[in-house]
Amino acid sequence: MDQRNLEVIKEAILNEVEGYQFYRLYAEKVQSEDVKKAFLAIAQEELDHIEFLKKLKDNTREESLKMAEMDVPAPGIFKFSALTPDELSLALAAFSIAMKMEDDSQRFYDEAAQKAQTPEEKALYEKLRDWERMHRDSFEVKYNELKEDWWADNAFAPM
Repeated sequence: MDQRNLEVIKEAILNEVEGYQFYRLYAEKVQSEDVKKAFLAIAQEELDHIEFLKKLKDNTREESLKMAEMDVPAPGIFKFSALTPDELSLALAAFSIAMKMEDDSQRFYDEAAQKAQTPEEKALYEKLRDWERMHRDSFEVKYNELKEDWWADNAFAPM
């Protein structure tokens, strides 16, 4: 792997480590077992991304290109039982931050794809961007559900 791509992958690994730490720490803060399990599962997905990126870093060019052809795994579905008002507020904050982190990762990979020197490199970075997009989209769905619950609990529901 050339130095430019190596730098991108190293930065991507750091981004995933930050995401893993955030999700793991958040899971430790909540009482709800459903929420805890969901965020630990998200943290595990970040670890999976880290392993993927480490393999990519160590692969030959041909092996890396094969990895770029892999399907993007769909993130899990979040199902929570009734949350206390404090847990609901924490969950909203966590999903909001998570969406921003995933947006940042998408932009990172978009920039890498724009700077790619070959179509294969571009395809790889677009694949990694798509992973982040799928996470972000699933977070947004859950965030919007939780927001409706929060509004209802606080008598802020739109008329």
